[in-house]
Amino acid sequence: MCAVNCSLLTDCQLPKSWDPMAASESFKQVPLNPTSTEYRDVEQSVMSTAARTVNQILNVNTQVFVIEK
Repeated sequence: MCAVNCSLLTDCQLPKSWDPMAASESFKQVPLNPTSTEYRDVEQSVMSTAARTVNQILNVNTQVFVIEK
C-alpha cells in the first residue's frame, strides 16, 4: 500500500463533484445535502447497520490517495 499526494502530480484529477481545494489544504470536509442521492445512500447504509439517527453526513475530500497493490 502506498499514498500518493495528488497535488504533486501534474496529471492527477480530483473528482469533479468535489469542492475546489486550496493547494495548502490537505483535506476538506463538505456537508452533503440531505436531499442528494449520495446522502440518502449513505444514510440508508448507516441505518441498516446501526440503530442511530443521522444528523449530518460529511464528504471528506483529500488530495492524498491510498493505492493498494
